[in-house]
Amino acid sequence: MGKSPEAIPNRLERGEPADVVIMVGYALDELIKEGKVVPGSRVELADLRIGAVVRDGAPKPYIGSVDGLKQTLLHAKSIAYSTAQAASISSVSCSSGSASKTR
Repeated sequence: MGKSPEAIPNRLERGEPADVVIMVGYALDELIKEGKVVPGSRVELADLRIGAVVRDGAPKPYIGSVDGLKQTLLHAKSIAYSTAQAASISSVSCSSGSASKTR
């Protein structure tokens, strides 16, 4: 889990109250071990799958192998992705072999 002050484990550590905690399973397991949440209250809410999309009209890239995915990413003019820590969208713009990250 995130190390920022806003990360759920850090907020619980500071004594902030929470009626419901929603986070990834391994982190919930840790909170259960630490006695910070009620062990029998855990419920699986979702099975997360990650996908990739391209702009309308763009050719569908080959990502059926590690090398295919790598080449697709290396040749992309821009990439947008979500960061787990911030639950926000980040964008990476690449040109001429250099990359810059924006948030």
